[in-house]
Amino acid sequence: MKPEFTPERLVGEEEVPSGGGREESFRFEKPLMRVFIICSLLLLGELLWLFVIGPCMPLSAVDISGIDTLSRITVLDKAGITSRTSYFSFDIPKAEEGLLSIPQVARVEISKHFPDTVRIQLYGRSAAALSLTNVNGRIVPVIFDSEGVVFQIGDTGGGLARQGALPILSGLTFENVRTGLRLPDFLVPLLRSIKELKDTAPELLQAISEMQINKKTNDSFEVTLYPVQTPVRIKIGTILSAEKVSYALLLLDVLKERRIRVDEIDFRSGTASYKIRE
Repeated sequence: MKPEFTPERLVGEEEVPSGGGREESFRFEKPLMRVFIICSLLLLGELLWLFVIGPCMPLSAVDISGIDTLSRITVLDKAGITSRTSYFSFDIPKAEEGLLSIPQVARVEISKHFPDTVRIQLYGRSAAALSLTNVNGRIVPVIFDSEGVVFQIGDTGGGLARQGALPILSGLTFENVRTGLRLPDFLVPLLRSIKELKDTAPELLQAISEMQINKKTNDSFEVTLYPVQTPVRIKIGTILSAEKVSYALLLLDVLKERRIRVDEIDFRSGTASYKIRE
């Protein structure tokens, strides 16, 4: 029998050291693993800051716009924003409630922007008419909107009363007048009609120097208009309209052209009647 022969290597084949390839591969993978771990830790830290730590930190920006006459301190105080308020702790419904308690504010829009910014947009009240009252021995205008909310006392900076930009309502009595005070609810329809007339036909309001509120009962009244260029009284009911006021002024011009001197024109019944001046 021939002895068995197992060759250690073939002719021309180079001998490869045992385990050499695995060692080189490990040396290459080791720094790659370190880079991966470092990047993962950095990403984890960024995510923790962005979604956990950052939103719990005090707000970095509060943008306020809309009503220049309100101080930033007042707005922040009513919105409940302090130096410790964070994105998570800021309560939008509570802030809206606080801001709407400011008499000058009619509407508010608040938004939070992740992770540390709040934006507040304020919408002011639009003046519908004014009245005059005595405050500390001085006659000052009291300005209110179409919902009957008094939001300005005195004519600070706007010049609305001096310029005749608003109709004057007389016959109103104010006790302890203050901003935020509301006129009686039964006057609101009249104020809304004045605001609509002011927006659609301001030239008609400019022809009226005064609107007198004549109270009949606790919740009923009538309005008497006093034109600018004549002392004639125009009794017009409770609601103003462009058609009614325009027709009253036209009739007044016709009577003037015909040299008919009248003291009063009455439109309350739907048809015009007048009293001749004695």
